[in-house]
Amino acid sequence: MRKGGLYERHSLKAPMLKEFTTYLNETLEMENYKQEIEDVARFLYFMNPKRVNLHFVKDIGKVNTFISLKRHLKNRTISGYLKHVRRFVTYQVKGTNLSVKDPELFQHCTFFMNITDDIQNRIMKLVSRENVGKRSSNLWLCRLF
Repeated sequence: MRKGGLYERHSLKAPMLKEFTTYLNETLEMENYKQEIEDVARFLYFMNPKRVNLHFVKDIGKVNTFISLKRHLKNRTISGYLKHVRRFVTYQVKGTNLSVKDPELFQHCTFFMNITDDIQNRIMKLVSRENVGKRSSNLWLCRLF
């Protein structure tokens, strides 16, 4: 895990991450945004350890690799990572003038959101199954007592 760069992260002072922090804190008024920023910084480091950018949206295969390397974690945690990355991309698409500055990258971001929507839905189904399994076993235990 450490060798794969999954625990390394970009500086939270990188301009794109600072802008995203401001968006979460001031626009969305989120109080607990630090974990989300750190998750995005780790993901971005895995995708490109040299610099923070949006070019990862062009490499869905590497995104899938990142998710696969996180398989040892609970599905809820994996879902959280993906949700945070998707919110970062959504901010870049809707909160900046990306469609004007770089229309091609804008299209890649849109495609990324469509693809990861399917992945997110699949992971959320697994989370639901885990929750149902816990409830079922807990109800069974309750009957014993």
